[in-house]
Amino acid sequence: MDALSALHGLAGAATGVALLALVITVLAALILWRLRKDRLTLRAAERLEAVDITSVVKRHVPSHLQSQKSGDELPIARESIARKSPRWMKVVALSGIVTLGAGAASSILIDRNMKLIAAARLSAQAPAPVNALRAISGVWGWKYEFLQSCSQNPHTISVGEGNKELSIQFAKPVWDGTQEVTNRVYTIIEVEPNKLVLGPTQSPQGDGLHQPDRWFFVFSDEDTYRIARSGVTWTTGDIVRCHN
Repeated sequence: MDALSALHGLAGAATGVALLALVITVLAALILWRLRKDRLTLRAAERLEAVDITSVVKRHVPSHLQSQKSGDELPIARESIARKSPRWMKVVALSGIVTLGAGAASSILIDRNMKLIAAARLSAQAPAPVNALRAISGVWGWKYEFLQSCSQNPHTISVGEGNKELSIQFAKPVWDGTQEVTNRVYTIIEVEPNKLVLGPTQSPQGDGLHQPDRWFFVFSDEDTYRIARSGVTWTTGDIVRCHN
């Protein structure tokens, strides 16, 4: 399917021209090879060597001039070959140039189409634009972590202080690495498409010493996000909006 798409438009036209010119070049080269072979056969006949010139005469001497006399037929055949050879040499040269030119153009156009196809595929796979600041408010739960799921321990996120602060309130206490907490508060550092960049603030139930420098809340759609943190490569699993 991608191959057909890559030949769309001018790329297909250029490829067609290149293939046609290549066929013409090959046929013209074969004709030139035949003319050369016929010329060598005539030279051998003129040297009185034992060669069959019947097929050569039929190809190059008009039927009404064929007299079965070598002295009459050889000059006509030789003149015909001499007249045809330059013509077919021009055909080979011109069609060869067209083959190379159209082939190069086809390669460039196909490469461009393939890049456009790849870009379109990436665009289709990219998450839809999400206003992260507006979408983050609500009740959330972990999709694949049962103890933190919507049914067991959902968390409520709210934005306050003029969109400068984000608060997370847990239905049940959670362990933050040092103690159990029921809420966390972050400073909103930056709002990007599909992403919130957060920094630590003093938590009512903790001294904040163990919080990372940056948290990234990354949305795949308005009802799903993941959390990453600076300095590490891991991300959480999907966290989804609770609709109960």
